[in-house]
Amino acid sequence: MNSIEKIEIYEQNAKYIQGFVGAEGTLETPIDLDISYMKVIDLEPFEWPGIDVTPRKLKITNTGFTVILSAKWQQGSPYLCKGPLEGNYVFAQVHFHWGENEMRGSEHFVDGARFKNFIASLNPVHPL
Repeated sequence: MNSIEKIEIYEQNAKYIQGFVGAEGTLETPIDLDISYMKVIDLEPFEWPGIDVTPRKLKITNTGFTVILSAKWQQGSPYLCKGPLEGNYVFAQVHFHWGENEMRGSEHFVDGARFKNFIASLNPVHPL
């Protein structure tokens, strides 16, 4: 496959994923990923410019339900782009969730099952 064909496949698959954004429903968490509905698709890789730059300031907050790690940079924040994204999304925070016991750690499910202990979620925000 030549590079033009590969780019066309990336674009088609990105549009396929973007179509879910307007899907009906509440789009709220937690979500349950049903493996039987998933399909493997080829996408342009994500890029994360600036993620290797050391932050000027880090803040860790424990709310009792989650630990939030946020950062401030000297010049511009790292952002996530490419892949199926239509814009650039600024790094905002990383959340670490845990449950009331080691069997109820994750917020989300895969085929109805939770992950044990805790799990982190990245929260990129609004397009640049």
